[in-house]
Amino acid sequence: MKVAAIISVAGIILSLAVLVFSKEAAPLTVFEKIVKLMLVISLYFAFTHYQWDMMRGIMGGILFSLMYAEGFLVLGTLWKDTASANTFLIMGVQGSLYIATESMSFLMTIIITLNHFIMNYGKRNNWRNVIFNQISILFKLLLYVFLAIINIFIKRPVPTLVGSGIEYIADISIIITLICVESQLEDFKILRQELLEEKRLKRKLNE
Repeated sequence: MKVAAIISVAGIILSLAVLVFSKEAAPLTVFEKIVKLMLVISLYFAFTHYQWDMMRGIMGGILFSLMYAEGFLVLGTLWKDTASANTFLIMGVQGSLYIATESMSFLMTIIITLNHFIMNYGKRNNWRNVIFNQISILFKLLLYVFLAIINIFIKRPVPTLVGSGIEYIADISIIITLICVESQLEDFKILRQELLEEKRLKRKLNE
């Protein structure tokens, strides 16, 4: 958890630095990265101080940040902006794969985010949602690795390629951090259930 969080923070800072120095920094993109950075740091401190409810909220915020970044790229650039879409399509197979993989990654983030709120705030924790979420997370991690590989073969300015590569590594680390926290939350839920059951038994014995 600690290693994944450190890599996430370092990756976000490096990708932000590359973006600023390459003079391609859109204000909204910079703001999104700063928010993501603050949320990851907050998640780590909430985790170390056992603030379980705060952790669930911060995890939702991180997922929304990922969803916003990918949504802005997919819906605002790759699908809406014809010139940008054509730039990748002209590249051939690599460009087409990049658009398809980014779109699939965005879809997985939507599914994971929805499942996060259903599992953590729903009245009944449906085990099918848990399995579906685990499959979505695994698939998303594979897509990130695939994107990092495609990124090497796409002919773009070096700062953009480096920034994208660092960002994919940071996002992989963020997802791993969320998995670590989620597993701890599940353990906490089981422990809480056992303690409640123990209290009920004590009350029955006292009666």
